[in-house]
Amino acid sequence: MKSGVSEELIRLSIGLESSNDILFTLDQAIAKATNEPATITFKEDDAVKWLVSSPFDRSNGGIRKKVITVAGAEKQETKEKVAKLQSLGFEVSSLSTNEGKIDAVWIPGKENTKTSIEELINKQVAILFVEQPSLHENLVENAAAAGITVIAETDPYNEAIRTRSGGSLNIPVEV
Repeated sequence: MKSGVSEELIRLSIGLESSNDILFTLDQAIAKATNEPATITFKEDDAVKWLVSSPFDRSNGGIRKKVITVAGAEKQETKEKVAKLQSLGFEVSSLSTNEGKIDAVWIPGKENTKTSIEELINKQVAILFVEQPSLHENLVENAAAAGITVIAETDPYNEAIRTRSGGSLNIPVEV
């Protein structure tokens, strides 16, 4: 009590963040401190917005490039979207070659993948994009049960364009 700070006082140091991010973080901290469940839940749109609104993660006091891995990128359309994600500043790599933390995994189109739920959990994947969820039903079900946000029938590039354009999907077409 010498410093004038009591146990009931909460000190906040807030940087430039959205009010929703601040409220979510405070809710998580209070839940952890009181051993109560959090009251604000993270929804699919929140996860997508977090991922694609900036290619950098500043959540732990530092700056880290967000990592999106692709489970199979054989088709030309997928390769083009990978290049566009990289031009937006994201680190995009193959799931099989990435050794570090992965923010999102993208399973494009009808790609046949051997991705396992254990691999996603071990690499701390937060978001799983699956363009054809019916082809990967077990993976989708297990990912959701493990707390991984599953985004179906879209891809990270289209979501980046949609989010950055205010909610409408305007994809530039070359003529």
